[in-house]
Amino acid sequence: SVQGEDGFIDGLDEPFRTQAQAWLQRHAESVNLYVAPNATLAHRMAGLLAVPPGRVRIVPTGVEADRFPPATGRPRDPFVVGYLSAITPLKGLDLLAEAYLRFRRDWPGTAQLHVAGTVLAPAFWNGVQAVLAREGRAAELRYAGEPDAAGKRSFLQGLSVFVQPSRIPEARGLAALEALAAGVPVLAPAAGAFPEMLEATGGGRCVPPADPAALAQALVALATDPETADAMGKCAAAGLRTHHAPEAAAQAFLRLCDEIRIPAG
Repeated sequence: SVQGEDGFIDGLDEPFRTQAQAWLQRHAESVNLYVAPNATLAHRMAGLLAVPPGRVRIVPTGVEADRFPPATGRPRDPFVVGYLSAITPLKGLDLLAEAYLRFRRDWPGTAQLHVAGTVLAPAFWNGVQAVLAREGRAAELRYAGEPDAAGKRSFLQGLSVFVQPSRIPEARGLAALEALAAGVPVLAPAAGAFPEMLEATGGGRCVPPADPAALAQALVALATDPETADAMGKCAAAGLRTHHAPEAAAQAFLRLCDEIRIPAG
């Protein structure tokens, strides 16, 4: 199973990056079949491992959708923008903060920015809060800490839109999948898992990576057209249950196992 190891390799300094890739390629032939959660990662890992593309097959990530039932109604007033991930520069919360400030300059209604997740970079988190405070938006920030399962469900149900602004291509985008299950429209970079995820489910839109201006425009579009955002949320919940059901993922994996079963003796 490959689920984002390319990001770890890319983050190594030389000569260790080249050495690690060489070792991976040297041993790659000992594996009969690789499984990736989406086509983007499958293509990337086939190149990294130097194996034929057909050796890396796709089994979409399964999500227990019943753990994240949609709310009875998507919040409209205030318009609630949500982020749920580790708080670290790679996950791009500062990009979302800048986009939120741009959004507020163009959106005359009420709004809030809800954030949840483990603070892995305290100085970075303090800087994000300071940026919001300098433009008088500190009171609109709500930090939910590190929610448990029930807290995560409640957090997602209270959002108008979910944003996953990662600087790195996400291999799975699990938080976005859980937001889709909860019937929340998703905005995410046009990279990694997100283009396939959002096209398949119809539950959101992709924006250019690391582009706060484009993200702000997408936020304004959803805030000013709540009917479209509501419809997108309904597609999110239905599409997630169709394309990312755990049972379907399990069956797909079992079919791959049958393909590579080696006869005894």
